[in-house]
Amino acid sequence: MKEKVSVIGGADGTTSIFIAGNMKRHGKSLISKWKEKAYEKKKEMLIQQIPIKPRSLDKVIRFIEKRYQAVEISKDEWGYIENYKDIKASYVVQFYPELIETPLPVLKKEDYEDEQRILEYFTLQQEQREQIAMLPSEEVPIDFHMYDISVPEAGTIQVCIEKLRRVLSISYSCKGEGNKKELEAIVRKIYCYYGVSMEDVSKRTERLENLVAVLLNK
Repeated sequence: MKEKVSVIGGADGTTSIFIAGNMKRHGKSLISKWKEKAYEKKKEMLIQQIPIKPRSLDKVIRFIEKRYQAVEISKDEWGYIENYKDIKASYVVQFYPELIETPLPVLKKEDYEDEQRILEYFTLQQEQREQIAMLPSEEVPIDFHMYDISVPEAGTIQVCIEKLRRVLSISYSCKGEGNKKELEAIVRKIYCYYGVSMEDVSKRTERLENLVAVLLNK
């Protein structure tokens, strides 16, 4: 079982298609709106209680190495290579769109009901990802690192860090539903250690949103 706690750049690729499709096809019910309002209120109350104590990503690395015996993944390993490709593709789409040779087509409302159209879109998306992977590193600067934390009898936590844009992303794989809480507790500790600045709070940055998300996921 793999639970994704945070995703760099938010929902994109495969996820965004189904999110967008679902939002276009279904209106929000009164119950959904009420739940969203209650969530936002709870979120704002939590933000007011979060201590302002930011730490650098280098300190986070030292923290997970010392406390959880985190091991850095080699850049030659398949898992690192695939995650690096994903981050590079995400960065190009967000920050360097002029480097994309063939932009993805814009899906229309009716496309979400067409399985063949969706499969074609996935294929084009994968081709674009591979094209972006071939771009010279100097055109898309990335300082990416991956660490594995092994939790005996519970599972594995993967910590991804991109230093240039100061991005922290964490996922975990648990061996059983009963081990989920143990892994989530460690994820919360890492995010809390990274912390947030006053600027993060005032600008509602992704760094703040990630911390709030894991704290509300208790």
